[in-house]
Amino acid sequence: MYNISLRLKTLLFPLLLVAAFALFSQQANAAGSNPTCSLYTIHNGAISITQSEDTIKVKKNEIVGLLWNGVNASTAVDSDNNTVALLGFKILTPTRDVSYAYTFSLGSQKVTCRINIELISGSLSTSQKIKSGEKITFSGRAEGVEKVIAVVYPQGSTTALYTTKSLPVKNNKFSFKMPKALPDGNYTIAITTSGVSPIVLATSTVAVGVIVQKNDTTLIVQTVPLLSGGVVKLGRGVATMYLQVINIGSNPANLTGFSFGEIGSAPAASVVGVTITDELGLSNGSVGNMLSGSPFVGSTVNVPLLASLAPRESRLFTVRAVIAPTGIQYLGTQLTMVLSGISGNARVQSALPLSGVTWTIAQ
Repeated sequence: MYNISLRLKTLLFPLLLVAAFALFSQQANAAGSNPTCSLYTIHNGAISITQSEDTIKVKKNEIVGLLWNGVNASTAVDSDNNTVALLGFKILTPTRDVSYAYTFSLGSQKVTCRINIELISGSLSTSQKIKSGEKITFSGRAEGVEKVIAVVYPQGSTTALYTTKSLPVKNNKFSFKMPKALPDGNYTIAITTSGVSPIVLATSTVAVGVIVQKNDTTLIVQTVPLLSGGVVKLGRGVATMYLQVINIGSNPANLTGFSFGEIGSAPAASVVGVTITDELGLSNGSVGNMLSGSPFVGSTVNVPLLASLAPRESRLFTVRAVIAPTGIQYLGTQLTMVLSGISGNARVQSALPLSGVTWTIAQ
């Protein structure tokens, strides 16, 4: 199993912290006369900012946070000339090269910030079975990058056994031969971009010697910290957590549902509905409604959802709770939901439960 921390580092920093900084910048620069703009991008564990134009490289369907901020402006429009707020953000999962531009205006004065997203990709080829004492040779393709790095892990370990120097990519191709043979066993080779925040482009498993390679279906699950909680009124729905689910196994992962608990001071009966959906809207599930009452049994609830994740595929799920429309006894209590389990044919490697944000119920 490759070092999954490389992939987890690609998850977003809290957009709300960036928004708070942007609001502070608005106040600090309010005395200026000309409109200015800033675009913040949050990707792969790093935050970048541009006040004109920038380009970032992203794998297909990876999560990118985009926040725009206009100062000393009265109106703002996006690339499609749709009116937007002066301060706002969106979550992107690019499937192609794309650009986002935001133009801020004050009278006849205008300023535009633009971010260009370029997709990168890679593949890796090596023999699945290597004789004892034989050196591993591998090759592959990479598009959108000039150099890659190969990292070798013993299967089931998160500690790198060997890391290459930067390998040049020529005509979208690269190759490498290990300087020495590895002991008999199962290994995973990960190809990443070079740089401070590497992006995993491709992986391959190799069996050295007589060890039989294992095929498994394993999930990594982590909350994506894009929420801060706050106050929710009776009868309203709120997002309680974003869940990033990654299949790091070698077989497809077929999910059948999610289980949640309530650990806050709010009674489970204060929640009359729970829904979960992925970022593309292809997989969704829900239980409960205003008429049926709380779907919780005790302090837990199971939400059926059918989804399939291919090896190395990741999905972002949004979990929402609907608060009861009435109930003076719920006022002032705090709702905190946790993910307690995922049902299906996959093993969850992450430690559960995972906590969402806290909402205080109000009138």
